[in-house]
Order: sequence, then structure tokens, then C-alpha cells
Amino acid sequence: MSSLRSKMRSPEHAADCGLSEQESSSFIALDVETANSNISSICQIALVTFEIGEPVNVWQSLVNPGEPFAALNVSLHGIDAAATQDSPSFADVMCTVATLVEGRMVASHMPFDRIAIERACSEHCVPPLTCYWIDTARVARLAWPRFSKRGYGLRSLASWRGIDFRHHDAVEDASTAGRILAYAVAESGISLERWLAYATASRSRRRKIDDIPARGARYRRLSARYAAAAANHSAQPGRAFESELIPCKSKS
Repeated sequence: MSSLRSKMRSPEHAADCGLSEQESSSFIALDVETANSNISSICQIALVTFEIGEPVNVWQSLVNPGEPFAALNVSLHGIDAAATQDSPSFADVMCTVATLVEGRMVASHMPFDRIAIERACSEHCVPPLTCYWIDTARVARLAWPRFSKRGYGLRSLASWRGIDFRHHDAVEDASTAGRILAYAVAESGISLERWLAYATASRSRRRKIDDIPARGARYRRLSARYAAAAANHSAQPGRAFESELIPCKSKS
């Protein structure tokens, strides 16, 4: 896969938003796979952290969904009951995920992954994630007019960008979604914070992205919160991705 580093905006552009180049282009891409048609039947989850347009850390885990696997789903991702029988439960995995994404911008392609996490959290009585979600499909539709109405699926966008990946593998899908977002930021010259403010705005409040100034109460709130979280994360290297699960805190 080709490097995006040379195409990213300059440090001066990032400084315009009051952030360092690293902080203003840091996010985590997330993807899940499911065992069956139940959107909450998560059997794999992956997190890929990006810094300045490049994937720098990967964390992934198989998950025992506690539900039967459908033949269609197995044919797509190759994960079955035998592969996950000794894997941690969703609740145990979420202790790690919640720690890694706390206060961060989390990118996923289409709402599926976000909704899957939210539904599973509700069903397993797990607290929802405290992060800033951004839909990379929506960003792609806004960044590139050719994809405003069709062709914004992950496979289609990856083919257009020349990204070779194995679809329906959570790590590969997350990495590809992250690269799509990095390309959109690089080519538009628009910061992640502005994309977040715009892509999550209601349709009635949305204008052309080029017409939206880097100001306004909503933008300032999102930007300040995200900048503080990014700075806090950078100052705590111990919160970098780990290979082991992070134990859940005792409820006592």
C-alpha cells in the first residue's frame, strides 16, 4: 500500500487549528465482524490507530458471541464457532476497547460497526463507548462528488484508490477505512475536527464543506474536547495498544 505521508497537509495547516500535526491527524479506525444476521453478534473486532495518515498500531481480538454462526457469515469472514470457542466474551473485550478509544475520534465505514457496538453494549449491559464517531463513507461522499450518490462502499473506494485488501477481515477493513479518511483529509486540506463537525451535523444545518469556517460554538466545543483528549493520549504512552486484554475494573 502506498504511503500517504507525502500527501498530508503541512504542519502549518494543522497549527491553524491550534493542534500539533500529530494531534490534529490522529484517529482510530474500527471494524467488526458478526456471527449471524443479528447485528450485535460480534465475533471479531479490530482497532487500527493512525498518526499523520499512517497506521501505526493494530489491536484485534476474536470474540465468542455466545450465538450460533450462520453459514453465510462464515463464508464471508471465515470465522466459525471452533475459532472463537476459547475467545473472550464481548464484555471482556470491551474493557480493552473502551480504554483504547476513550476520548478519541473513531472512524468506521458506514454506520454498521457503530450500531453493532451500541447494540452489543446494550444487550451485554456494558457502558457505551465514550468517543467521537465519524463515518468514513459519509466523508467520502462529501469529499469526492463522484461518490455523492453511489459507489461509496469500502470495496469500491479501495479499488479507486488502488488499495489491495482482504474484505471482511476486521483488521484489513479497519485499515482500509482509515486510509480512505486519511486520503480525504489530505486531499481536501480540511482538518479531522472540521470533518467531524460537518459530517455529524444534521442535514438542515449542513452547507458545502468549503463554506464552513473553522469557527462557531459547535466547532469550538468539538475541537477543544478532541484536542484535549488527543493531547492527553499523547502524554500517556502507557495507553498505547497492547497485545493483551485490559482487565475489567471491579464493580465493588
